[in-house]
Amino acid sequence: LGPTLEFYAEVSKELRATQLALWRVDEEQGGGGGGNARYHTATWGLFPRPIAPSDGARSEQYFWFMGRWMAQAFMDGRLLDMPLSPVFMQKALGRPVANQLHTLKQVDPAMAQSLELLRGYIAQKQAIYRKEQHVEQLGLDFTLPGYPSIMLKNDGQDIDVTIYNLDEYVELVLEWTLERGIEKQIAAFRGGFNSKFPIESLLCFEPDELLPLLSAATEDWRLEVIMEAIKADHGYTAESVSVMHLAEIMGELDANEQRLFLQFITGSPRLPVGGFKRLYPPLTVVRKLPEPPLTADDYLPSVMTCVNYLKLPDYSSKELMRQRLQQAIQEGQGSFHMS
Repeated sequence: LGPTLEFYAEVSKELRATQLALWRVDEEQGGGGGGNARYHTATWGLFPRPIAPSDGARSEQYFWFMGRWMAQAFMDGRLLDMPLSPVFMQKALGRPVANQLHTLKQVDPAMAQSLELLRGYIAQKQAIYRKEQHVEQLGLDFTLPGYPSIMLKNDGQDIDVTIYNLDEYVELVLEWTLERGIEKQIAAFRGGFNSKFPIESLLCFEPDELLPLLSAATEDWRLEVIMEAIKADHGYTAESVSVMHLAEIMGELDANEQRLFLQFITGSPRLPVGGFKRLYPPLTVVRKLPEPPLTADDYLPSVMTCVNYLKLPDYSSKELMRQRLQQAIQEGQGSFHMS
């Protein structure tokens, strides 16, 4: 079970790699994940990066694979770590999506705000003429913002945006962002998915019902929830000090540490839908005994991801347990040993 979950988690992560250039850049994350980050974090959900009509063969292959892989995950009952945009899911399901600003706000709020400002200029054309406020000063041309290789019109790089063609520019940006620039990727995704089973079978669900299977929903890490979920065994009981320290430390983890902890324990960076209560097998904590002359403080925790089994030394203090757990979850990622 553990290696299987790890496989799905790793594929999820690599499909979000910035070097693949599959997804729109998330400006709020500094270019898709924080400057030179290797993976997209997608504040607003992953949405395909637009491509020109003459390009896209490589992207189409990735999206076809992604569709087939997600269909297989649904069939196997596996959770993924792909925070897709709800708009992407609507289009993947074949549902109509309006090329409107309210749609763009769900994909790229910063661009939507800019286009809203430009539409304000359109509404005030006469006032702009009188005040000689020229849209030309914005330095825009008929290429897609952020993607200068994509022409909104033939020779678009040589056509300046003016107050006279501003309304056409806004409509073309919406059309290329939400439809024409991503239609190949959507078609490839649907083709890959349909190679496993018809994606139309999912039309009885709303995107909001499917997205929790693809990305982490809100998870409950309160102390009482964690204590109820832990099964203490082989040297520990629910009243053991080390078990209580563990639960307290888990409740104090930030969002990234929670993902690392779950990846270390289960092989997946997220809990199943329903949280700790739905984790199967349950999180089992057993005592890891030292071999003389070493003491418990000399050991790191270890796990059996196949059964969500944590072998935890009986540390002399909560702070030392925290340090050892942090070291284990940071340095033990992707490491498998036979035991």
